[in-house]
Amino acid sequence: MKLPKLPFWAWPLSGIVVALGVYGILWLPRFVTSGAEYCLSCHGTGDTANVGQASLVHPSYSQVGCTSCHAKPGQPIYVEGYRGGYSANPKEVSARCQSCHKDILDKAPSEFKFNVMDIEIPHRFHVETVGAQCTDCHRNVAHDLRPEPTNRPTMGSCSSCHSIGGTATAGSAPVSGGNSCLKCHSQGVPSASFFLAAPPAEPLKALPAQASGAAAPRPAGPPAIPHSVEGRAQCLLCHGQGGLKPVPADHSDRAESVCQLCHQQASN
Repeated sequence: MKLPKLPFWAWPLSGIVVALGVYGILWLPRFVTSGAEYCLSCHGTGDTANVGQASLVHPSYSQVGCTSCHAKPGQPIYVEGYRGGYSANPKEVSARCQSCHKDILDKAPSEFKFNVMDIEIPHRFHVETVGAQCTDCHRNVAHDLRPEPTNRPTMGSCSSCHSIGGTATAGSAPVSGGNSCLKCHSQGVPSASFFLAAPPAEPLKALPAQASGAAAPRPAGPPAIPHSVEGRAQCLLCHGQGGLKPVPADHSDRAESVCQLCHQQASN
């Protein structure tokens, strides 16, 4: 085969074109499999859980996508066995959390992006001493599949360790942090209205031009505990693990002794 006669400058240019073509072919799998649409081709169909619901507390999926949490930066997710480059391992996901929340172990609890709910959680102690992973408490920050999602840690996550008999710790060992609710919920328990007023959400299945309209604005911050804590230190008498117990219409000026008129401990 006789090669065509080309100007001298055409040969380097041809090499560049060929190299770019090879590069494009090699990176094509990453381009077609790293987007949210590819993930949703399985998740949300058939028997798989629909994880395409936009988070109420996280940036929209146009800013924080599936690979932001489930893949290392620049690592492709290949078609050949989606596990290639993908990980839902709590340790791997927690590392991705801290790539954005870089100072979570150092910043004050009230700092933006660290604890907007004003709950006093010693993150450094939980991560470095207890060995907890971010997903132990924040597993539903993006995928809250409950009927009424909040995308925030639930009391069930806390009480799995901080309750009598709780054993669901990272190291499978008893905790010494106790089960006093006021150690964390000193003055920042939000009301239900805080969760119901969701920020504008961009549906994962929609293109940017199809994003949904703005919802009701979220309050600037959580309200304080709507009653004094004097005489009411036993929070779990009313706020049980199975949800809130029925609350009277007039719940003001009710001391702990009044609550116990109805909510009595089971007799031995």
